[in-house]
Amino acid sequence: MSASKSSGKSHQRPVIINRSDYKKIPLDIRELGDDVREIAENVYSGDILSIDWHGSIPRGDFVFGESDADITIFIGHNFESGHREKREKLLRDILPKWQNRGVCKLDVIAVPKPEFHKDARRNGLFFTESDGIFLPGFPRLDFSYTLPKTNLELVEILNRYFKLWILDARNNIPELTKSQIYQQVWKRTYRAIYGLAILDGAPYEQNWRSYPKFIKEYTPQYTETIQQLLYEKAVPLDTIIEIGKNTYEQLEKFGIKFMTNWN
Repeated sequence: MSASKSSGKSHQRPVIINRSDYKKIPLDIRELGDDVREIAENVYSGDILSIDWHGSIPRGDFVFGESDADITIFIGHNFESGHREKREKLLRDILPKWQNRGVCKLDVIAVPKPEFHKDARRNGLFFTESDGIFLPGFPRLDFSYTLPKTNLELVEILNRYFKLWILDARNNIPELTKSQIYQQVWKRTYRAIYGLAILDGAPYEQNWRSYPKFIKEYTPQYTETIQQLLYEKAVPLDTIIEIGKNTYEQLEKFGIKFMTNWN
């Protein structure tokens, strides 16, 4: 379906429902929140505004050995020198404990209040608002201003860095192994194809396992591509990059604007 025929649907307001709840976190995983709280107090003592946990685990979609823990520490002031190195070392120390409990990766970042309204922070804060909970004992921060008003805006938020990932996938992306680059490019290509379905009227769901049914219904021309990504073992990176290139070109025809640098 062409962009012009879908322009009405791409400008509809999306329905975004936050389904996360602290009670949905498995009992043996909740202690991770306490561990991150302790690390946050160690690194950002006296400056913590709140701590958010978003993604599959608080949404109730935890899969042993596959799910990442996505947690954001909000602080009042700009970072002090060395904060990241200190935080990452403490996270590395506890990672084996949580991998033994099925958490694949600890994706913990910090965001200072002076950056809350920076454009580069919008997609991360959107996930906080639309797909997360604040840890017990911490106040809820209002990031409702990050919510998109149209499907076009939603897809742009979800895929802001997608083109950069595709263009840089053959290069050495800092801090990532080749297997991590492969996984990230695969995941983002899959989500970008779902973005095309949203622009054709598909509802927005956070759980990636729901994407295929919507792609099949709203953009059936991508069904074979999705089957390839999901069910063929070890699709070569070059093949995924080619699929990704074709996908971002289609998104650009709708008017999606991608980030042009990582900053």
